[in-house]
Amino acid sequence: MVNLRSLPIPDATVIASYAQQYARTGNNLSAAESAVAAGAKAIAADEAELARLSREGATATHDDLSRARQERDNAFTELKASLNGDPEQCEQRLGDLARLLQTIDTVTDWLLADTQRATRLADVRLRLEESRRESDAQAASRDGVKSNLNVLEATWRQVWAPCGVTPDAPQAMLRWHEKVEALIGRCNACDAKKADIGVLDASLAGRKGAILAFMESAGRVADAALPPDVLFREAKARLDQLLDAWTEARTRTVTKARSERDFKETEAARTSAQELLTQHTSQWPAAMTGIGLGGGTSTVEADAAMTVWQTVPLTKSNYERDGRSVSSIENDLRVFNDDVFSIVDRVAPQLRSRTGEESLSHLVAALDKTRRTEDVRQRGSKGGR
Repeated sequence: MVNLRSLPIPDATVIASYAQQYARTGNNLSAAESAVAAGAKAIAADEAELARLSREGATATHDDLSRARQERDNAFTELKASLNGDPEQCEQRLGDLARLLQTIDTVTDWLLADTQRATRLADVRLRLEESRRESDAQAASRDGVKSNLNVLEATWRQVWAPCGVTPDAPQAMLRWHEKVEALIGRCNACDAKKADIGVLDASLAGRKGAILAFMESAGRVADAALPPDVLFREAKARLDQLLDAWTEARTRTVTKARSERDFKETEAARTSAQELLTQHTSQWPAAMTGIGLGGGTSTVEADAAMTVWQTVPLTKSNYERDGRSVSSIENDLRVFNDDVFSIVDRVAPQLRSRTGEESLSHLVAALDKTRRTEDVRQRGSKGGR
């Protein structure tokens, strides 16, 4: 297995530098390729226009123009000769002259058009030559960029040659470098943990004697050839057994102490209850005499008698309350009679009866009769008026 930490891997700054160079060279190459493609497109357009102008060919010449002018002059001469002659012949000569003039104009236009076309052909040829020169320069520039890229790739591979790694693109190798650094960090952490484990192993080996001594003191014979972790588990199991036994013994001790305390408390309660029973037994005959029973009365009979005696205070209380209510009513009646007799003696002594209620009834009847008589009198006096 290859040890990553021993490989002469290029530094991240070197890889980043090459990444920048690759990006810059790639941009230059893309620009050069675009320029070459644009130049080729311009050349193709100029060549197409040149071919189109070449295919049109010549449509008129100066000889055609000279011949048309000669025919025009002849037509003028004939027209002059026929001016004094036959009118129809003169009109025919005039028509021929007009046709020849139109022919001259047409030939002139053709010659002018050919001149413009020739000018365009010359311009296209010049532009085509310039485009081809520029295209050659752009192609040379592109080839130069490609050559620089090839050199850059060669140096890039040489950078990685000492570590025996075939490199990918710089950007990809940057990510690869980060992963390798992470792996190296994890390896370093693992080595640190291995060192810690070695220290722990040494510490366990040093404490192995203490474990053996503990096992011997606990009544166990341990095998000194066993690893420390196995001995520790055996010692832990023996310690757990001892702890369980100690806990059980402590629980029994506590339970015993609690039982002894409960026994003492129960014995003291029994003695106190016995003394109280003796005291109540000696006082029982006198207590039964107080409720009208003999000294040999049982507790059931005494309980029934006490139930009856418990109702006596309530009955007595009700009787006393009813007596107070009756006395209050009798007193209110006396006061009522005195008040009625006092009123009757003052206003109508002849109406006094045996009781105040009867006297009050007679007084109310007399007042009602007097009120009716007064009503009749008042109605009679109103009618007389």
